[in-house]
Amino acid sequence: MKKSTFLIAGKHAVVEALKNPNRNVTKIFLTEDSKKNINRNNQNLQLLKKVKIYYKTMRELDRL
Repeated sequence: MKKSTFLIAGKHAVVEALKNPNRNVTKIFLTEDSKKNINRNNQNLQLLKKVKIYYKTMRELDRL
């Protein structure tokens, strides 16, 4: 299968991508507050456990 790399933006879209077992998420860019919200709202799933996290400010994320 051909591998592709792309950027997914938006809180809900990113969370759904992390929940999808067929999607290989290798890294994620988020703010400290976003990490807290993802963990708080999905406590049983541990969505960020195997993902490399890069912390950015909102301004940096807007530029991406």
